[in-house]
Amino acid sequence: MVLKEFSRILKPQGKLIIVEIIKKGIFPSAPVQNPKTLKAEIEAGNFKLEQLQPYKSYGVFFFIKKA
Repeated sequence: MVLKEFSRILKPQGKLIIVEIIKKGIFPSAPVQNPKTLKAEIEAGNFKLEQLQPYKSYGVFFFIKKA
């Protein structure tokens, strides 16, 4: 639902940036996101992964809206 709204309001080639925890240990009870699963879910919502930047225990995902 939220991805659909992002896709609707972003201009063509608009960018969506998501920061997620991808390694255990940063917060004791925080869920850890599998980067491949996140990529698949976002790409199913009319976005394409442009870049993934690891930063400490986080992953910074840069997606671009598909035309």
